[in-house]
Amino acid sequence: MAGGSKAGYVVDVALNDDALPLELGDVVVIVGVAEPVLGEIPMIRVKKADAANSTGVMGVVDRKFVAAEVGAQGIGVETDGHFVDPGEISVADAGIASGEYVGVVTLGAFKAIKVDASYGPIQPGDLLVSSPNPGCAMKAVEPKIGTVIGKALAGLDAGTGVIAVLITLQ
Repeated sequence: MAGGSKAGYVVDVALNDDALPLELGDVVVIVGVAEPVLGEIPMIRVKKADAANSTGVMGVVDRKFVAAEVGAQGIGVETDGHFVDPGEISVADAGIASGEYVGVVTLGAFKAIKVDASYGPIQPGDLLVSSPNPGCAMKAVEPKIGTVIGKALAGLDAGTGVIAVLITLQ
C-alpha cells in the first residue's frame, strides 16, 4: 500500500524591485534583500530576468500577494505570538507594480512560464534557463550550476509563448 499527496507548488513571497510590472509566468531574478516584514525572514527583492543563463534566477511569477494587517484577536496560523486570519491573506491576478509583493513559484509543477524558442526549439523534459528576452526562459545548452529554472512540461517549436514547467531550481 502506498500513500501520499500533492498539494501543488511552493511559493515564496518577494518584493518587486523592478521599474516594470511583473506578470504571471515571468522569470525573475534576485537583486537583493529588504528588511523582514514579519519575524526574521528577509524579504527577497526581485526583477524580471533579462540576461541569458542568470545565476540569480529565483523562480516564476504566480501572482500579486496582498496581506492585511494582523488583528489583535485574529484566528489562524500563529507567527511570533500573533495570529493571522486566513481571510486576511489574498492574492490577485493583476500586474504587480514596483514595490508590491509577488508570489514566486520556487518548486513544483506550475501552469505557466514565459518561454522564447528563438534560441532553440523547446521539447518536454528540456532544462530551462533565463533568456535575454525579459521575463522569458529558453532551452538550456550546457547549463552551469545555479542557472536552471526547471524542466519544460510542454514544447514550443518557434517564437515566444507560455508552457507548463516543473520548477526545479539547480
